[in-house]
Amino acid sequence: MPNVTFEQRFQEAFDGGLSDIKFFVRREGVVTPDALMEDALAFQEAIVSGNVKQVDGVD
Repeated sequence: MPNVTFEQRFQEAFDGGLSDIKFFVRREGVVTPDALMEDALAFQEAIVSGNVKQVDGVD
């Protein structure tokens, strides 16, 4: 997904039937909208390229 903007990536998902997106961010301090969008795109790229590992839970 090279050079895809946040809006392009997630509009595609909404057009495909996605109705809601939630991001749970654990960080010290404030997270800027730009940083969150950058992380969200990186997560999506990892999923598409298979660089993810399924886990049973996060806690």
